[in-house]
Amino acid sequence: MAGKRKSTENYSQLYLFTPSEFTSFRGLLIIAAMKMISLAYDVSRGSAVDVSIPSLFSFVLNPATLYFGPFIDYSQFTASLQPTNTDDMRLHTTELLTSTASLAYSLLFLLISSCLSIDTFRGALGEGVSSNFFLQQFLTAQSYRFSHYFVCYLAEACTLAGGVKLEERVARWERIEWPRSMTDVVVHWNWPMHRFLHKCESMGYTEIGMQALRSIF
Repeated sequence: MAGKRKSTENYSQLYLFTPSEFTSFRGLLIIAAMKMISLAYDVSRGSAVDVSIPSLFSFVLNPATLYFGPFIDYSQFTASLQPTNTDDMRLHTTELLTSTASLAYSLLFLLISSCLSIDTFRGALGEGVSSNFFLQQFLTAQSYRFSHYFVCYLAEACTLAGGVKLEERVARWERIEWPRSMTDVVVHWNWPMHRFLHKCESMGYTEIGMQALRSIF
């Protein structure tokens, strides 16, 4: 069974696309698969009814969440399509400011992850920095974490700009950098993914869902 799944994955990467091309849009496939798994559960439970083909495609291919994420369920998507009171300027102003703040955070995290690197310290402090093993490891881990924050906060900005309301921030960088426990890191590394995995566990689809996502990887 694992051999068949591996052969399907290799077929996509070796015959349809080059490895670099497949990697460039693999995240889109993961987000789409998560949405369809979640929607299948909602339909089977009866919480999502009258899901037409256009509604399915508009949910899965929603441009606000397709490229960078985050995962949203069908109820969040349909709520974003409901008309709002255009006279309530306070609500619209708050949403605009929140989206702008998330975008500013993402650019700050991009600056930190790109500029505070080993090359920057080498230029400022000399070649001796390169021989410092612990400093290299610290800066490498820092660059990885802040690159993740950049993507999460950019995804949050795009999602809010698209009219989708989020129950929680996509990532809470302060809870990751100064965690009270490892649970904080796991939960706040990617809150929508955490919600999705809990949903899979509650519907008993954990292994099926993980196999679907692993096949994309």
